[in-house]
Amino acid sequence: MTDEPSVRVSVIIPTYNASAHLRRCLVCLQGCTPQPLECIVVDDGSTDDTVEIARSFSVRLLSTGDRSGPAVARNLGAAEARGDVLVFLDSDVLVHPDTIERIRTAFRDDAELDAIIGSYDEAPAYRDFLSQYRNLMHRYVHREGSRRASTFWTGCGAIRREVFRQAGGFEAAYRRPAIEDIELGYRLARTGRKILLDPEIQVKHCKRWTLSSMVRTDVLDRGIPWTVLIFQSGRMPNDLNLQWHQRASVVLVLAIVLVALIASFFHRGKFLEPLLTILFLILGPYWMEAAFDRTAKSLRVALAVAFASFGSLAWWMKEPTFLALVLAGYVLFAGRQIVSNRRRFFIALGWICGAYLLIASLVVFLQNERRPATLVFIGLVFVLLALNLRFYLFLYRHLGKLCMITAIPFHMLYFLYSGAAFLLGVLQFYRHRHARPQISS
Repeated sequence: MTDEPSVRVSVIIPTYNASAHLRRCLVCLQGCTPQPLECIVVDDGSTDDTVEIARSFSVRLLSTGDRSGPAVARNLGAAEARGDVLVFLDSDVLVHPDTIERIRTAFRDDAELDAIIGSYDEAPAYRDFLSQYRNLMHRYVHREGSRRASTFWTGCGAIRREVFRQAGGFEAAYRRPAIEDIELGYRLARTGRKILLDPEIQVKHCKRWTLSSMVRTDVLDRGIPWTVLIFQSGRMPNDLNLQWHQRASVVLVLAIVLVALIASFFHRGKFLEPLLTILFLILGPYWMEAAFDRTAKSLRVALAVAFASFGSLAWWMKEPTFLALVLAGYVLFAGRQIVSNRRRFFIALGWICGAYLLIASLVVFLQNERRPATLVFIGLVFVLLALNLRFYLFLYRHLGKLCMITAIPFHMLYFLYSGAAFLLGVLQFYRHRHARPQISS
């Protein structure tokens, strides 16, 4: 690989059992113009054919020797790099043809620039709902973030080699993918280094998300250690995932759950059943996607259990109307899933499903008894929707109205477990106040 002498770029890619995406990652890197000076792949104890795939390309292959974590792998690659600028990429991203050139241009045109980070693009590789929602949420956060960044990102981030060396590299105590990039960014910002966020420097994310992997990552690998880092550094910038409306949304969701628990205790099924009816209808497209996915066995079991529980509640409360509304909605959602390869019918059924959701929600609301707890609950939900309206409109433009609506419960769940992760992080900080940051696993 060759590069213009003005800004020499070394690309560093840590890998661990990355055979699913590494080949495409390296092929896309080969398509960049101009090419980087070198590409360094650092294997972190893979047990699949990751090493063989790397050897089939013109890359420098290094090894940590055993499972040491991506922080150690990146530090090893950086120590061997010859470029003036180090570009860190994850093994499950695909660079755009102009990604490297945009990075080179940024450093060439701004001699004071110390580091720069990019963003995921708006077309994630996996087309299932959860992967689309999750990756687009990351894209939106970076698109709306401050251009003068206060953190670093190794999905696609670049830093001058000398600045990286002076900062001491990534914190090796993080033994699994976590917040080692954020921690480095905090150190850089604390010493006055100039970090920029350019959402036009883009990569495509190839990660397929599941509900369990999403919660595990956000709580154990991000939320808890990030909270510990915030308290250790005394920094909570109003940026990216920590913007004021995100913090307010966490408080609102916790209040919504508290009101729901109290109302359920005092009013039982009379409060729960209308709430569950709306929730089931909103999640209908996601449930139907899971039902048609042969790999989603656990979700199909969960759907059956949820339906059985909801049906039992409807029978106990003598409210068959709610169950009928849900079943009718799911028939429509299933029909839409069946004709998903026929665009005209797919769009028509989408409008029908959307109209049905609106009518069914109105029926449920009119049948629901007016209680103070119900009105408070609805009011809190509307405030939450208003705070995050720009994000939901962003999802609407990319996923359509049904997926936008379906994303709302998942977004609320995100705020809920983010709040729980923050509380757990506070507890961990005070328990190990003088310890180095540890990652829960």
